[in-house]
Amino acid sequence: MQVALRGWRLGVAVGVVILTVAGVVAASVIHRRALEASFRTHGIAFAVAFADAAEAWLASGDTQAIQRAAQLMFLGSVRYVQAVSNGVVRVDAQRAGRPDEPLSVLDSMPRIPLARYVRSPGGKYSVLDVAVPLLEGGPGYVRLGLDTQEIASGARAGTLVAVGAGFGLDLLVLGSLFLTGRRRLARVDDGQGAGTLTSAAAPGLVVDVSRKAAALNGVPLSLSPKLFSLLALLVSEPGRVFSDREILGAVWPASRYANAKDVKQHIYLLRKKLRGVQPGAEGMIVTVPGFGYRFEPPRRDGVDPPLVAC
Repeated sequence: MQVALRGWRLGVAVGVVILTVAGVVAASVIHRRALEASFRTHGIAFAVAFADAAEAWLASGDTQAIQRAAQLMFLGSVRYVQAVSNGVVRVDAQRAGRPDEPLSVLDSMPRIPLARYVRSPGGKYSVLDVAVPLLEGGPGYVRLGLDTQEIASGARAGTLVAVGAGFGLDLLVLGSLFLTGRRRLARVDDGQGAGTLTSAAAPGLVVDVSRKAAALNGVPLSLSPKLFSLLALLVSEPGRVFSDREILGAVWPASRYANAKDVKQHIYLLRKKLRGVQPGAEGMIVTVPGFGYRFEPPRRDGVDPPLVAC
């Protein structure tokens, strides 16, 4: 039963982690797509505004104004500026490489911007390539390349937030799961830990876990729940030394405040209960200095020998 409970708890924990990872990945993808859509909208609006000004400069033959504007934009996120009118490239300024795909399709289009995400030559970075057809001056367009580093930075920040939130939730869920599982295991231990011990294991001592009853030489022992759990634990494996930590985990599974002093006090009270029924019976609870406590059933050779506490 304990193995089943532990397996169930492990299965749920693994499931929670898998769901969290899947949720973080999905949230990151959704967040990045939202950033790309927003960047695309603002990038197109910026390119259209620049195209309006560039169209006026081209009409007046002032290509230098476009060159100066390009140099200023290179200080920001713009990587290249291209202006074409009457099929002739008037301005082709670049801070970094520009995709070489022809855009002749724009010659016959109304003023509908063409925007797409493309990789730079060599694939070192990604840009939003925006081309805006000109209304006047013959076939032509104004083309800008906007660096998408802003999207990458925002996506990383969003992923970090999602990871932090996801695994923070994991800690809460797994912590609750751990405490719940510990209480369940404690209840199972109370119900199955020691079984019913008869004189075959401890002459004269009977511990019946299912009935929560204990007797010594036929005399019932009046034990509190903690004392009964302590006795049941010790007699479950005669001769084995149980450390303070093991005893605290079995007898006080849900308490954060119990400590070795509580163990020592309950050992004293348990010995006192045994001695009250049969003087010397407290010697069955043996202290192993520096290690813990063990249950040592007395030998029986016809008549029970006197029991002396250790």
